[in-house]
Amino acid sequence: MHLLLFLLPLLFASASEEIKMHSLFLMQNNEIESALQRYQQYCTTSEKYDFETLQQLGLIMLQKGIQSDDPQTFLMSLFGAGVSGSALSLEILEKGLNYPDPQVQLLSLHFITELEDDKINDLLNVAMSSSYLSTRMEAAFYMCKCKHPHAVGQIEGLMVRLPTIFKPYFPSFFALLGTNEATQSLKRLLEDTDPQVRIESILNIAKTGRDDFLPQLRRKLSHSHIAEIEATIFAIGLLKDSSSLQKLKKLAQSPTDSIRLASALALYQLGDRSEVHQIINLAKKQNLFAIFSLGKITDTQETLAQLTNSPDFQVRINAGLALLQHHDSRCLSALREILIIDSRDLAIH
Repeated sequence: MHLLLFLLPLLFASASEEIKMHSLFLMQNNEIESALQRYQQYCTTSEKYDFETLQQLGLIMLQKGIQSDDPQTFLMSLFGAGVSGSALSLEILEKGLNYPDPQVQLLSLHFITELEDDKINDLLNVAMSSSYLSTRMEAAFYMCKCKHPHAVGQIEGLMVRLPTIFKPYFPSFFALLGTNEATQSLKRLLEDTDPQVRIESILNIAKTGRDDFLPQLRRKLSHSHIAEIEATIFAIGLLKDSSSLQKLKKLAQSPTDSIRLASALALYQLGDRSEVHQIINLAKKQNLFAIFSLGKITDTQETLAQLTNSPDFQVRINAGLALLQHHDSRCLSALREILIIDSRDLAIH
């Protein structure tokens, strides 16, 4: 009798283990419903949940699904692998990276970069050899984000192979990467022959807070290209370069409206309100950029409230958006046109 009492738990354990293994066998044979029923039977028999087995069942199901010829099944398996957040699903996501559809490749790339595994750096290199430009550009972004050791070489190689029209997209990569090698590449783009490349380099330097570029930016304040000067002024204001105050005051007297506006805004960011009247005057002349800029400047609500009564739709909307930044309820008279009354197709950001 004592021997029987000793053997009974062993017999139950053996039986439940057999049920568990059978559920895994059924899943391997694509008998999904039966496999899940056997797992439930195992939980009942053993009086516990086995999450490790459940994970194995799910992984087998996803591995079967990713081999399917049905695009819908393939895509749902890819989503399942991605949502699981498990490094065990990396092999499944890799199949999506080689799938002949750019949207599927981008989806796989997104999920892959959310995992932590030594293999991810290799997979980013694989993505950089994709036949789809969108995948390569996205992979370049993730390489910069994770400070990939081969990022600069891969990105420069891609930049050289593409038509020059794509070159303005690349300063953002090097600014985000921020390594010494990337900084050298960004310096070269800052002096590129294409003004659009130079402008994008300046803007990305500002957005990433790279105040180590301030000496080069100061020299650009004397350039003749209007858009480049405007971008430089914006960057100097954002980077809070107080040593450029006198130069900005001089530029605030420029005959070009955009340069006057940019200079006045930069001065305001540096704590100098002496040129705020320039922005107000431009706003009263219905300059849309000046109107929207008043949303960042204190004590300008009355001017904006008057502009919300303008017969010009764009003036009213920009004045309303600026008042919204001030948390002034008078913005509603303008914004209700796009939020409530207007039936036209308008994009609202």
